[in-house]
Amino acid sequence: PGPDSFKWTVIPDTTANLAAFLNGELDYMIQVSDPNVIQKLESNGFEGIVDPTAQVFCCQIQIINKDPNDPLSNPDVRAAVYNGIDWDDLALTAIGPLAYHSDMIGADNMPYYKESIEQSEFNLEAAKKALADAGYPDGFETVIYGASSDAAAMTYMQAALDALGIKAEVVTVDPSLRGS
Repeated sequence: PGPDSFKWTVIPDTTANLAAFLNGELDYMIQVSDPNVIQKLESNGFEGIVDPTAQVFCCQIQIINKDPNDPLSNPDVRAAVYNGIDWDDLALTAIGPLAYHSDMIGADNMPYYKESIEQSEFNLEAAKKALADAGYPDGFETVIYGASSDAAAMTYMQAALDALGIKAEVVTVDPSLRGS
């Protein structure tokens, strides 16, 4: 059982948002980052909590390719790349200490999460061998596209691919072009 409804109130002004919360007009505040608001909340006896399901930031990495001759069109190459990247380290580096990677969309404390779907296993040497077995012992060249907000993830991905022998150029695109 749960509530019959939720009412979301967006108050962009942090002072007005704080006042509404302290006056009992709001039951919950999310993503409080203003140090003055945090100090005022603490001085009124409130303590911040981290709700991992509310702190979701998805850094989704997809291989999209329409060229059948491109190395990434080969499923064995994609599998090698998949297991040749330390996804947990990428999550930590690109997002921060609360981050983790998931082979599926969702957090490990959500009801539909299934640990059995987690398939990746970082093994750089095995990934290099798999790339060689797939016909790319010296790697290849590719391009990583992403928004400027994805710079940390793209830079990490570029270095991780380089460790596999894959030279990747990073190209920043307008976020509205995603999915086109």
